[in-house]
Amino acid sequence: MTTAISRSLWVFFSVLVPVVLWEMLTFEFPPQSDSVMWRERLNVHLMLAACITLGSLVGSFLAFWFFPPGRVLKVGRLFVLGGILVLILFFATVPLILFGGITAAFIGSMILALIVVQVAGRLLAQNGDTGHG
Repeated sequence: MTTAISRSLWVFFSVLVPVVLWEMLTFEFPPQSDSVMWRERLNVHLMLAACITLGSLVGSFLAFWFFPPGRVLKVGRLFVLGGILVLILFFATVPLILFGGITAAFIGSMILALIVVQVAGRLLAQNGDTGHG
């Protein structure tokens, strides 16, 4: 379980940084900072970033929980795995939000993380019993 937690946290951090940077770059600042519309937009962007990153955390934890034993993923490969997940989430977020809002974004990012980590993680993983000590 600790392996699944540590692996999913590395994937979470590799998803968190680009998502937060993207949200910061795409957020439109209004001319008046005390407006109600500005606060609502800020809340939507914060909730969207939180839902996507937390969904990827839960999905990657579940995927690593069922990951085959004896497979080794180094930190660099976990970051590559997170990068692949960010690219897929980049294109899937808007359709998920249009389909069902923030809840669909959370559930969709969780399911996508589970699928991506299982498939790409198995491709990127190395056997731990190579005999190299």
